[in-house]
Amino acid sequence: RRCIVCLPLSWVLTMPTEVPDMPEEDIPSFLEIEAERGFPYGLEALSVGHSMLRAASGKRFATQVAVPRNHLEQLERALKAAQLRPTSITLGATVLQNPDKESSSGVLALVLGDGSVDLQITCAGGVAVLRSLDSVFESESVQNRLSTDLLLREIKITLGQLPADFRDAVRRVRVFGRGESARRFLNEAAPRLETMGLKVEPGCRRAVTARLYWLFW
Repeated sequence: RRCIVCLPLSWVLTMPTEVPDMPEEDIPSFLEIEAERGFPYGLEALSVGHSMLRAASGKRFATQVAVPRNHLEQLERALKAAQLRPTSITLGATVLQNPDKESSSGVLALVLGDGSVDLQITCAGGVAVLRSLDSVFESESVQNRLSTDLLLREIKITLGQLPADFRDAVRRVRVFGRGESARRFLNEAAPRLETMGLKVEPGCRRAVTARLYWLFW
């Protein structure tokens, strides 16, 4: 009856925030003010978490992540009706690829789904980017087919929007997925990503339940 629930990234709002030099105890209130300014809904309607990053230059950044509370409440009602008790509610991408706080290198993780791709970048000890991509598929007969060209374009755009310190730290692309679409993407994308200085490797799904990162419940 116990379960761990991973939310879809399509539910998630994200906002990068540069954190000025200030005492550690003042950071939560600063981030709360920035969240009130930046998110399209009031904080009473959101469940908010954050991940801290420190660039090689010494600057600090935070990735603020919010999920509408009404989504969580509907999910909890559905779980209760199914007689399930959630141990935690978190994000699937961050379970598969946790940030390595001991390493200076970064990882761009891709979780390939049937109709969307979750993209996450971890570096500098935290999560820098979370995106849900549903525009990287092309219609083929009666099915949607993952387009390597469209996904590579989104990867380039995402990396180009990162601060230089973080962009230069990303050296690996880790692909989580099963089936022919994942194998095809690995084969087609690997040579092109390697020309960008990125090593491509398949992701490992072992022991993911012990690696929860963001908890919204």
